[in-house]
Amino acid sequence: MKRYLLPLLVLASAAMPVHADDTDKAPPVVKVSSVRDPELKSYRTMLKSYSVVEEFKALAPNADFRFLLLPPPGTPAKDLSLRIANADDSVPVPVAKDNSFALPRLPAFETTDAELLLNVKKGGARWRPQVTTPGLPPDTRRLGDLRLECEIRWVVERDELSFARRTLFRTLGGPCGSKNVSTHFITQRPLASATLIDGERRVALAVANGGYTFVPPLHDKTLGNDALVQLVYKDATQ
Repeated sequence: MKRYLLPLLVLASAAMPVHADDTDKAPPVVKVSSVRDPELKSYRTMLKSYSVVEEFKALAPNADFRFLLLPPPGTPAKDLSLRIANADDSVPVPVAKDNSFALPRLPAFETTDAELLLNVKKGGARWRPQVTTPGLPPDTRRLGDLRLECEIRWVVERDELSFARRTLFRTLGGPCGSKNVSTHFITQRPLASATLIDGERRVALAVANGGYTFVPPLHDKTLGNDALVQLVYKDATQ
């Protein structure tokens, strides 16, 4: 069966593509008036993430969940501001120094066509879910956290897929549970290696796109949610 690629962190604006390139060059980050970036979905769509966190809580029972705004790979982070806006009103959303944010529940905006607006040009920042279990060793990711991030991204993106593409992914077992879908997770520094550690078991993971993505086996049920991915960055080995 043909193997499909799902680069979770650089999905196209209107669809979850089967093939995509995580390292496409994005336009320079320039501060402008707030812009509707198609990488960010509507306010109501992004709020679906919180229901997914509850539904799949067993994957990461002790984790914190926020959203993260990422510049293009290899590009320094910029100061970002974010707001929720509809035709009648606008509310700022606090963005932390690490460019993470929590999306507030605002009933008055949930019933309108509210959008998330950023202060950078299109392509200047991309979002991803950030699921983090406290107390992990430095430069590690917990497999259950990554599995939950995948489920969040799938729910946010799937409504914009064509019926044929939604059917394809469901037939394959979903983008987060199929051996026929390679799910890429992006990093902001190039990797030298990524190794999954589960007890005595060690698995070298694929590193792609110039070292800016790694591919964990989310589908492999023989690997527990507490398995860790040890990331070694190129600049740390020089």
